[in-house]
Amino acid sequence: MRIPFHDPRRRIQASSGEVLAAIERVLSSGAYAGPAEGLAFEAELSRVVGTRFVVGVHSGSAALYLALRALGIGQGDEVIASALSPFAVAAAISLTGARPVFADVEPDTLCVSALEAARQVTSRTRAIVASHVHGTPADLEGLRAVASGAGLVLVEDATDAFGARYRGRPVGSLGRVSCLSFAPDQDLAAVGQAGAVVTGDAEIADRLRRLRDGGRIGATARVDVSLDLDLDAVQAAALRAHLPSLPRTLQVLRTRAARYRTHLADRADARPVASRPACEPSNHHMVVRVARRDALRAWLNHHGIGAEATWAIPPHLQPALRWLGYGRGDFPQAEQAAVETLSLPLHPALTAQDVDAVCEQVLAFTSAETAPVAGRHAA
Repeated sequence: MRIPFHDPRRRIQASSGEVLAAIERVLSSGAYAGPAEGLAFEAELSRVVGTRFVVGVHSGSAALYLALRALGIGQGDEVIASALSPFAVAAAISLTGARPVFADVEPDTLCVSALEAARQVTSRTRAIVASHVHGTPADLEGLRAVASGAGLVLVEDATDAFGARYRGRPVGSLGRVSCLSFAPDQDLAAVGQAGAVVTGDAEIADRLRRLRDGGRIGATARVDVSLDLDLDAVQAAALRAHLPSLPRTLQVLRTRAARYRTHLADRADARPVASRPACEPSNHHMVVRVARRDALRAWLNHHGIGAEATWAIPPHLQPALRWLGYGRGDFPQAEQAAVETLSLPLHPALTAQDVDAVCEQVLAFTSAETAPVAGRHAA
């Protein structure tokens, strides 16, 4: 038995005709860096998200960086982020010249706590980044109240939650700007790196387009110091091919996630992380909390099942961010989750039988007093 954590090859094979036709369209046109495919994708995605402006960019990381730049965030500013946000969030903040300031997470959803975010606001704070981790919407109502009360900008990091809904509204349509990723492991997937920033603000959209084009206005004039981070025409074409199947993809993920939750219901020793009430997650990851996380991962790997410790090191403890001055114990909820959470396989190519097999091994592990792995006992 082999059940990979991600299986982009099987996903592409399922839609290879449409994707190959889209790529052939680009190759035949000769417009390998032309805007036509990107503009068409932006228009199509705008209708899906329900936001006026979509600006395609090179990657989800580029989306985060360019969004902050377009908001004018830079040297001397502070931006609040989740202590369990992707490392790319802190990297994007740092690259603008601003300082990442972390806030602890809710113990049930693992999304940033609005109460903890409010405690981090200072006179230098300019924005809050709301990361919808593992596909579950953050507390947007609470975070918007904090941002509004302090005169801050709310940025949605929806890179792991495209397709989720917050109280009936699509995630990605609720912040001043929202960032999306379309990497091959995402629910809407390119065949390489791709991303987008969505906004309802025309001025911000104009800045984003200028910044992604190396700071250019017209053919030669540069008015900003920036990099060329535009959306590649081949990736845009592949995304256009995948976009019509997104509702079916999300339904498959919803069904597989429900099957996981049924199998693992009432398991205190391997309980799925909670979703926010009245919200619909995108089910990008199936995250469980288990005391012997690393032992369970080794057990699953031994049985041919891929599993990942998404937050093995939370961002405030990463060596690259040592300059921020954080230490162990600063964010206890995030740090506890970092040693207890494990992401199980959940992707569109996963079958119901695959879910059953994964859960069978999880329950076998948690039911045993000791869990032998490859002839040894897991520590």
